[in-house]
Amino acid sequence: MKKTVMALVAVVALCISGTAFAQEDIKNHPKCKYSGMDREQFSHSRMLVAYEDGTEVGTGSLRCTSLDLAINFAKTVTSVKVGDYTTKTLIDAEKAYWVIGGEVKGVMTKNPKWAFTKKKTLKHS
Repeated sequence: MKKTVMALVAVVALCISGTAFAQEDIKNHPKCKYSGMDREQFSHSRMLVAYEDGTEVGTGSLRCTSLDLAINFAKTVTSVKVGDYTTKTLIDAEKAYWVIGGEVKGVMTKNPKWAFTKKKTLKHS
């Protein structure tokens, strides 16, 4: 019984620390460099680009990420992450399942683009 409780406490601690770590990008980049957008408020659309030189840029949307990549075309990108629409945690943008279009209003665009960790359908309300 005591071992079970200790294991449960360890799992909860790991989950809490994982969430705190996942939000570290918002602490480091609270506002989008290009639009000024609050990245915590729009954590479901935020993105984080990491470059080989150790720099990283936090943006509020795919539009601003595209702008940064165009400006820094000579830099080597090591990763691009995007906020999962459901969990609001950062995921690898290349491995994400993207929903493009639909009736749910997008961020910084007329044509919405949402990323998901798991393949699913975005239901419209």
